[in-house]
Amino acid sequence: MPELPEFNESPTWNAPTKIIVVLVALILFALITYRFQSLIGLLSIAAMMAYLMHPIISFIDKRTPIKRSTVVLVAYLLLLVLLMGAMAALGVAAYNQVVALIEAVPDLITALAQQIDTLSQQTISIGSFSYDMAELLAGYDVNSLADQLLGLIQPAISQGSSLVGSVATTTLAILGNFFFIFVISIYIANDIPRLGGIIGDFAQ
Repeated sequence: MPELPEFNESPTWNAPTKIIVVLVALILFALITYRFQSLIGLLSIAAMMAYLMHPIISFIDKRTPIKRSTVVLVAYLLLLVLLMGAMAALGVAAYNQVVALIEAVPDLITALAQQIDTLSQQTISIGSFSYDMAELLAGYDVNSLADQLLGLIQPAISQGSSLVGSVATTTLAILGNFFFIFVISIYIANDIPRLGGIIGDFAQ
């Protein structure tokens, strides 16, 4: 019977070698985490979303003959409809509030100027002392103050278009991230049972 070839066992690592390997691995892990921290954050959100959706998906999957992938797609489609409806409602409400505020600012300034003008024609008595507001405000032109306030606020109002543009750009970026999270979460939710088995086998 021919003899089997002998295989030499790899030498065991000594303590300094192990420390160096661990330090290098930690440094690489820290660099990768720092470089892809935004991506890791999105993946973490996707995993949390899949974890939260898993009980509902498993409940339907175990009690119906429908494939798990179909259940996942239907569940996430319903979630998408709810989220889009809520975002649309909040967006419309916020837009209406901003427009109403911009339209009300000139009227508020005019009303404030009228109140100051009315106050300047009154005499205020505090105990035995009387104050003629016309004398106190004699050096101030109420109309000029109102015009100055309008001059300060109008540039901010005129920049509304640039503000809307920046908000639109930010919204597109948020929607892009949301789409990425949504797609990755669907894949994770569909493969959670398989991932659980892989983790269990690895733990054993």
